[in-house]
Amino acid sequence: MAKVIHVVAAAICDDRGQVLVARRAQSAHQGGLWEFPGGKVEAGESREIALSRELQEELGITPSEMRPLICLTHHYPDKSVCLDVWKVSAFTGVPEGKEGQPLAWVAVDSLNPDVFPAANAPIIKAVQFSELIAVSPAVATHEEARQWLRQQLAGSAGILQLRLPDWQPEQRMAFAIEHAADVVAAGKQLLVNVPVASFRAGTGLGLHLPQQDLMALSQRPVPADTLFTVSCHDLESLQKAEAVHADAILLGTVLPSASHPDGECLGWDLAAQMISSVRTPVYLLGGMNRDHLPQAWSAGAQGVAGIRSFL
Repeated sequence: MAKVIHVVAAAICDDRGQVLVARRAQSAHQGGLWEFPGGKVEAGESREIALSRELQEELGITPSEMRPLICLTHHYPDKSVCLDVWKVSAFTGVPEGKEGQPLAWVAVDSLNPDVFPAANAPIIKAVQFSELIAVSPAVATHEEARQWLRQQLAGSAGILQLRLPDWQPEQRMAFAIEHAADVVAAGKQLLVNVPVASFRAGTGLGLHLPQQDLMALSQRPVPADTLFTVSCHDLESLQKAEAVHADAILLGTVLPSASHPDGECLGWDLAAQMISSVRTPVYLLGGMNRDHLPQAWSAGAQGVAGIRSFL
């Protein structure tokens, strides 16, 4: 069995929308690239203790508020590396490169995957994405849809998903385009649920596809700079989401909900197992609300998505 090396790393974020990164020494593997600070977990250490030790050794700081962000496993011929990334939102001390490494505070939205190791791409997405996705309910009129949108623009969910199942795709798309500028001005992202053929790229909107449409894809259906998310309910669809390079996955149903009160649910343990099989950020859906965030993070999820719970 290949040796598994457990590595912890930190996305250290401030209240100005910035994250702290360090540059690798030119003599190191992939030297000159930027990375998230961290290091190996030593025998007998918990993840939290290992991360605190590494940040003290490398930066001279001690984290005081942190939570799991994303966990990725990379397999090599002679070993596997488990990259366990945490979000640090508060710390004591003043960061400095204790090992001579340059540091920089970078706006989260400006993180460029090209100057990081390729393996860091999912981490950058996880840092940039919201922890909450608000999904629109089934409303009949434009005024009801506008009322929902106004509420969400003032709310805490950073990604809004325009579902509107009773509307025609062209109606959903037109409504989304009409309000795209307001969503961008609020610092949020708007996904629209329409078939690929109905989606209009270059509008500042993102595309969300249900599992059925996902499984019919042969490649990513939108440009790389367009947010693309999918719904998944089983391992086969999760693998398909990775194959077509979805930016995020909505996985459910985790718990009974008002829309699926009697349906079969994944439960927390199976959801966690499924999340561990992919590298793409995953949101849990079904019976979720803000109070479930800590458990979702512990399961390896990016966050939670919901309809009624976020209204």
